[in-house]
Amino acid sequence: CGCVPLLTSLLLLPGNWQILKVQFSAVDNRKRVTLDKSSVTGKMQTLEFWTRRTTIYAIVKTGGKQLKVSEGQTIDVEQIPGEEGSSVDLDQVLLLADGEKVATGQPVVEGGKVKATVVEQGKSPKVTVFKYKNKIRYRRKKGHRQPYTRLKVDQIVTS
Repeated sequence: CGCVPLLTSLLLLPGNWQILKVQFSAVDNRKRVTLDKSSVTGKMQTLEFWTRRTTIYAIVKTGGKQLKVSEGQTIDVEQIPGEEGSSVDLDQVLLLADGEKVATGQPVVEGGKVKATVVEQGKSPKVTVFKYKNKIRYRRKKGHRQPYTRLKVDQIVTS
């Protein structure tokens, strides 16, 4: 599950602790572990603590922007050629982080790659540009819709 190894240090305590319950909090990406010692002592002794789940993430550069991505995430980037459902590789990985291990590139990480699937090709909401100068009847109205590609990150390749 990619959890910080906090559980192993508690299992080294005197006595036989057993895992009673494990809960995941999707809000702050933590795991709550409840340990029980009642099978040995006969009376209920519980110990609860939180561990932080670590995730693999990468910082990629695409379309002149830098984005922090993790597996399973959906991101909007500047338009990339490709049909819906096709696979795209993002090669410009500036940083890879896996728990305590962090790899930074000079300027890119060698062997680092983010594999994604094209979910949608679309246009962002309309932006109205209106130029106006008073007293001289100068008015210009122009609209613009920026094309984008919605990607779903499938895998972060580290090597």
